[in-house]
Amino acid sequence: MVEIFSLVDVDHGGTISKDELAQLMKTLGLRASKVELETMVNEIDVGGTGEIDFETFVAAMSKKVQASMTAEDLRKAFKVFDNDDPSHDGTLGMQTLVQILTDWGDNRLPKDEAEDLISQVAPQAHSGIFDYKQFIRMYFSDS
Repeated sequence: MVEIFSLVDVDHGGTISKDELAQLMKTLGLRASKVELETMVNEIDVGGTGEIDFETFVAAMSKKVQASMTAEDLRKAFKVFDNDDPSHDGTLGMQTLVQILTDWGDNRLPKDEAEDLISQVAPQAHSGIFDYKQFIRMYFSDS
């Protein structure tokens, strides 16, 4: 989501404006009138600023993802990497998180990008431990 947000936030101002959203829609080959763009921003922009900040963007995107993913699905996905921990207490080490992002999947990240992403999404993981059970509770708190 950080990468998507950065691509849309063309001026790197930390928010997505209606103009930047319009450019994204055009790039995707989607037509949207000014009224439609304003409606989209207003639905997402709970603060009423006319722009979408990163936290609001993540919240809006998470709601879309939640429609197809349950808390149990997410727990099972994290649990796959929890095999080395005999206590299975719902935590993963920072090194494990970095390894997941650099070694698994189709969109592997360089180590520095993986560490940066983790610091943005789960800053507490830099203490060495990522509590994925707590993360899942937070992620699905609006559900």
